[in-house]
Amino acid sequence: MGPLQPEASRYRMKKLLLTSLLLTLALGQAQPLKGASSEESRKLRMYLRLPYQAPTSKPSTVTKPKPKPSKPKSKPKPPAAGSSTDSWPIGYPTRYYDGFKIVGGAQEFFDAVVVNLKRMEKETPIFYKMAKKKIAGRGHIHWNKGGSKAFCPLGKITLGQRDWDFHKRRGCHDWFLITMIHEFQHCNIPGDEDEGGASWAGHYYGEIMKCRKFFTNYSKRLAVKRGYSNTKWQDQLRRTKAYVNK
Repeated sequence: MGPLQPEASRYRMKKLLLTSLLLTLALGQAQPLKGASSEESRKLRMYLRLPYQAPTSKPSTVTKPKPKPSKPKSKPKPPAAGSSTDSWPIGYPTRYYDGFKIVGGAQEFFDAVVVNLKRMEKETPIFYKMAKKKIAGRGHIHWNKGGSKAFCPLGKITLGQRDWDFHKRRGCHDWFLITMIHEFQHCNIPGDEDEGGASWAGHYYGEIMKCRKFFTNYSKRLAVKRGYSNTKWQDQLRRTKAYVNK
């Protein structure tokens, strides 16, 4: 049998007290209970009329355990040299060269980008100055999966895994440089940032930098298919020079 509920306990106590009083009256003892003062008897009668109130106790305060300090996250390790590009990080680390912010990829990727930037600075200084203003000054060069692309309003360049892996094939080493030229030209808004101009840039600057003829001619054919010509290129070249020299 479980413990009595408050109402049941009150009822039982009152019943016992009433039974005791009735027995006392039956025996002809109209006086209060033996040994009880008149004041105690009065309190007893009042108690029989009052509803039962369970005793209250102050709630105990529960001390919450202090949270354990979390361990600092360890920095991810860079991929090993020669590792697959599938494992190359995206979004980190961030490295810099001559104001250019180069994000993600393995050290091999960063080194190749720097080599091509140095070549541009030496062999195509006007084009390099444009890139310094439009890309280094406001955007970044970013490693990513898939293909390469440019977001010209913000000067953001993505150099993709597809073009990187292709340039590692035999005889295709110049393709990564052609890709960088193409995407950089997309950010040349003062000159000509459309697809025709970007393809012609791969042909024009690729020949200056002595890239493989197959790739420079391929870039030119892509531009011609879009209605681009040398006349349009010379016009954009004048605008580019005016922009970088002002």
